[in-house]
Amino acid sequence: MASDNKAAPRILIIDDMAINQMLLSSQLGALGVETDVCSSGEIGLERYRHDDYDLILLDQHMPDMDGYETLERFKEIFKEQARK
Repeated sequence: MASDNKAAPRILIIDDMAINQMLLSSQLGALGVETDVCSSGEIGLERYRHDDYDLILLDQHMPDMDGYETLERFKEIFKEQARK
């Protein structure tokens, strides 16, 4: 029987509330999804620059840099990398 070498999907969770991070990470982990969590947009942007993710879950309401500003910064990075 051939083995499937497909890597598990990776999701970056950006949320300032630890309970949301824990719940999302736990639920996605049960589905075989690898997750990384961070508590601010700035940390999320930095982590994305160094790792590859299939999806980013982004909280809208965060202190310092909210989800809208973080999304605009992600769009700049995507444009630089020619990604959607």
